[in-house]
Amino acid sequence: MTGTDPQHDVYISRAQYGVERLDSIVRRMSEAARLEQAMADTERGRFDLTQVVNAVVPAYQQSWPEWPLELHAAATPCFVDGSAELIVQALDKLLSNARDFADRGTAITI
Repeated sequence: MTGTDPQHDVYISRAQYGVERLDSIVRRMSEAARLEQAMADTERGRFDLTQVVNAVVPAYQQSWPEWPLELHAAATPCFVDGSAELIVQALDKLLSNARDFADRGTAITI
């Protein structure tokens, strides 16, 4: 709806953009806080990253046959200190993002 002021629509548009931007910032801050809490609550230890990645990739290959996965993992163990659970969650986000932006049939390289 257009008001008597010719700039009315411009003001409304700018206000809506500002609200959407603030909403996005709040959502991201909330997500970051949840991630920090998950990191603080998760038990950490030494694990073989190669083994973890090799264990989860076949599940993605079965779940997403339209996006071939090419795994280029080390042939030897790669021990890291951290949380295997959080690594799997991060890998899940990365692969989901790659799938969302890749055309069907396009290989996703890990």
